[in-house]
Amino acid sequence: MNTDKAHRNESDREIVRGIYPILNFTPKMDVEKVLDWAVRLPDVGIKLVQVRAKLFSDVALPMFLDEIVSQLRGAGLAVVLNDYIELVGPTGADGVHLGADDFPVADARAVLGKNAIIGATCRTGEKAVLDIRQGATYVAAGSVFESSTKPGLPVIGTEGLKEIVDYISHEIPSRQGWGRENNLPVCAIGGITKDNLGEVYRAGASMVAVIGAIQDADDPIEAAGELVKEWEKLGIQDK
Repeated sequence: MNTDKAHRNESDREIVRGIYPILNFTPKMDVEKVLDWAVRLPDVGIKLVQVRAKLFSDVALPMFLDEIVSQLRGAGLAVVLNDYIELVGPTGADGVHLGADDFPVADARAVLGKNAIIGATCRTGEKAVLDIRQGATYVAAGSVFESSTKPGLPVIGTEGLKEIVDYISHEIPSRQGWGRENNLPVCAIGGITKDNLGEVYRAGASMVAVIGAIQDADDPIEAAGELVKEWEKLGIQDK
């Protein structure tokens, strides 16, 4: 198998970094209420979101995602679907995020082409490097902390996150302007809040995937804005 398909779409460099909200939709929730604030995420500096919609029927899902992606992209956001590679093209999404045991990255890259954003969850440096060489745009390391969205997942902690970041830096050639360390971005995922944001930053994450800390907040836009400001503050302090 060819494992030299490293993602090189330079236009993605400024998208795959910083705070990365995951919008978790269910059939029983007030979807319009979520969209009311989600379309304002660019106002606080968010560029990329992931859409997670696991409980919809096969009949309802394509139409639902088509409407959601249309509104989010119309607001100026890049949109990645959680799984559902086959719906990336029909909905106009910008790419896909694959779980640790999902579709192989190389196959996803072959299907979606060179310009799609492809994220892949990993729990080890070896898996991260394999995904990168097969064409991942970013890798998501986790769960860093206990996740309320996916309880029971293995927790790698900030130590595991740092090990993955360090392993990539040793195994993958430098790529100027990508991530925080001129390398393919590592996204921290799982149980991340404003209180532990500094821990994942110091462990080397370039991106932070967040669900509950934004979506469950009384004011999601304010919460997203606070996370963005805190991340930027950490970057200034690091210089």
